[in-house]
Amino acid sequence: TGDDEIHGVWGSRTDDVWAVTGLGRILHWDGSAWSLSPSGVGNFLYDVWGTSAQNVWAIGDTGTILHWDGSNWSSVASGSTADLYGIGGTGPTDVWVTGNLGEILHWNGSSWTSFPSGTVSRLNGVWSASTTDAWVVGFNGTILHWNGTAWSSAATAVDHLYGVWGSSPTDVWAVGVVGIVLHWDGSSWVDAALGVGYDFLDTWGTRSGDVWAVGDFAALYRWNGTAWANMTEAPNEGLFAIW
Repeated sequence: TGDDEIHGVWGSRTDDVWAVTGLGRILHWDGSAWSLSPSGVGNFLYDVWGTSAQNVWAIGDTGTILHWDGSNWSSVASGSTADLYGIGGTGPTDVWVTGNLGEILHWNGSSWTSFPSGTVSRLNGVWSASTTDAWVVGFNGTILHWNGTAWSSAATAVDHLYGVWGSSPTDVWAVGVVGIVLHWDGSSWVDAALGVGYDFLDTWGTRSGDVWAVGDFAALYRWNGTAWANMTEAPNEGLFAIW
């Protein structure tokens, strides 16, 4: 895609994968090839996430939120002008979006509502274990937790965080600049840094013993339940997202 960087990726299954780019393009994988899916916008798109093949969301700058209904992408009013960077949730009526200047939005199935975050830091990633247990990470080491009622500061990392993912309420990973890797065991965040100089930009997994972290210089690391292993094959372009 040339200079049109791919910032986010998500799929409902192996033959239904979406990717979004910096020039507002949306790409779709059908199991055999990638094709362009008209987005109707030309501004930056940063992330994509959904609950099924007929319910997918894409987000981007100046409050852009797009929805896929199985046939077309359409714009949905967000009520925000902030650049939006991360999206995740538990289902069609529980979706969180994070963004610049501490922006946090929630979709309840019918509309987007802004929730106080208590910070003005850029918020990059979000992951939900349930409707009463969700995590957000961002710049300046920000880690926020949702308890079903409000967002509050749960911990502070040493530097910027970009991605967060978990397999359960007691197994959550967060990654960030200069090799930051943190693990939540249900009671506290523990430093699990790998001792590498890469900036990790995203993390994702399939279960507690299969977690991935990606970042600068094609950095690709895998957690097997016991240790992290370097799976990077060769220095290359940065990796922004993984699914």
